[in-house]
Amino acid sequence: MSLHLYEVFTAAAMYSSEEITVEKVLDGNLLKWSMKVTKPMRLTLKFVISMDENNKMYGEAKAGMLPSSKLIGQRLS
Repeated sequence: MSLHLYEVFTAAAMYSSEEITVEKVLDGNLLKWSMKVTKPMRLTLKFVISMDENNKMYGEAKAGMLPSSKLIGQRLS
């Protein structure tokens, strides 16, 4: 039997003048979240990223039925 511990928290994201509530799940070293946007079109964006010891982020983003896109980033604070 294995046990997975999840940490769930919420945040807000701003896009143009639209504020979106985001629920994030931290599962080990993976951060997963999704958000629904309505402009310029209605889409659900889904993100899965991992962070290395140098605070670099790697993962992918998926927008509705479109193919996944690679995501890279750097933690700012």
